[in-house]
Amino acid sequence: MASSFGEWFFMRKGFESFRLEPDKHRQLLLGKQDRAQRDRLLEGLQEAAFALEGQKSVVYGDFGRGKTHLSKNLVWEIKRRKLPIYPIYVKCTEYRAKEPFSSFFKELVLALRTQDLQGMAEEYARRLRTGARSMQDVTESEDLGLVFEKGLAAPNLELVRRCMRWLGGEDKIHMGTISSALPTRLNVSKEFGGVMKGIVHLFKEVGIGKTKIPLFLVDEAERFGLVSQTDTYWTWIAALRELTEINGLGIIFFVGVASQDDIPAQLVVDEVRTRIGVINYIELYNPDRAALKDFVLDLCSTLIRKGSVPMEHREALADLGIDSEPDSVPTELLEIVSKDGATLGTYPFTEEALEAFVQSCSQASLANKPREVLIRVQKAATKAMRLGRRLINNSIIEGIAKEVGV
Repeated sequence: MASSFGEWFFMRKGFESFRLEPDKHRQLLLGKQDRAQRDRLLEGLQEAAFALEGQKSVVYGDFGRGKTHLSKNLVWEIKRRKLPIYPIYVKCTEYRAKEPFSSFFKELVLALRTQDLQGMAEEYARRLRTGARSMQDVTESEDLGLVFEKGLAAPNLELVRRCMRWLGGEDKIHMGTISSALPTRLNVSKEFGGVMKGIVHLFKEVGIGKTKIPLFLVDEAERFGLVSQTDTYWTWIAALRELTEINGLGIIFFVGVASQDDIPAQLVVDEVRTRIGVINYIELYNPDRAALKDFVLDLCSTLIRKGSVPMEHREALADLGIDSEPDSVPTELLEIVSKDGATLGTYPFTEEALEAFVQSCSQASLANKPREVLIRVQKAATKAMRLGRRLINNSIIEGIAKEVGV
């Protein structure tokens, strides 16, 4: 008799739940629809990288649609495909009506690894001695150029981190070690643009390994909409306009909204929208009934020992340290589906139960998203285990539908 959830449902070693976590399982992206949308983004990133340009995009979709998982999967895919891109994940915090732009910009700068930025700055300092372009010219600021050349290239990582905080716009940073004449803080769009131009220039000229383009993946960017005070709102627009016109900078905003009309105004105002490019506003559509079924079948065939792992996920499972090659199906599982007249393809659901499950999810306005589908698969499986059933049948699905009113 199976003693754990994973054993009860013949899950591959390393899985004890049907729930997937964006950080832990970033390698796995389920369903043909989501992989197609992911590949469209990757193609755009790769094309922009050919000329050392940076792709700008706004990816929007309903809450629970899987934007966070997509962003984490992009990081993994960029590294797997060896694209010349340095991906940096940034999650927006809560903003107030009068939140200064520096609250967001600081998160971008501090998301870079201190050692990486220091290493590029040190190498560039050596090149300056042989005629490289000064960082003052690059950033169009004597103050910024000084911090880039003297501060970021310092051997002391604590000083480098302090310089990064100042470059991000943080207030009351002691910068006397660099110069007593530096302003207390940065707070205008041109300064933020100058900082990012300096960072992009370091990547372009030095890079980290073969990566030449910094790509910021900004999650939960719908929080920009909380900044509503008029003067502050316009400073955000000015700063975003500066950032989105920088050649060589990649930035993707992931926005949780019910429709395009709900995207924060800072991201759709003309002076920002035209710099991002209308074609680069990408909607993650909610899956229809066929896509939901494909998602569930993909989930089950990947997590359960029903034969070989689908080709699309073999590298992902290998990276997770999970054997992706076994072809044999456990004898006990074959006996279960044979005895109950079920098919192995829909296991752990019976064919009838799978159709009922997909139907119930597709009918509910909040259930037709990957996050809720995973919750409901897990709910159905745990209910089956509590009842001592090795298959999820139609009565279990009907019970769950009654619980949630669908």
